Amino acid sequence: MAAPAAPAPLAPATLPRVIGTRGFALAVINCVVGAGVFGLPALIAAELGRNALLALVLCAVLIFCIALCFAEAATRVPAAGGYYAIAARAFGPF
Repeated sequence: MAAPAAPAPLAPATLPRVIGTRGFALAVINCVVGAGVFGLPALIAAELGRNALLALVLCAVLIFCIALCFAEAATRVPAAGGYYAIAARAFGPF
């Protein structure tokens, strides 16, 4: 039985290890959004204690009602474009 072939040597990294202005700005935005998404609910839960679950359910019901309003408005606008198309139809072109 023949011995297994030696693995091929790894090629040197060709990507530069730098971050530009755009990448840095996007990383900062990512940190801010992440802190809001994960940090704020924890602070609210700490303040509300046992009522945090009730507040979460109440907010979910309210957001669901808002989503239904957007869905109703979207069915009235047959064009693509999301919120801009809805607003343009409601208030005229910008």
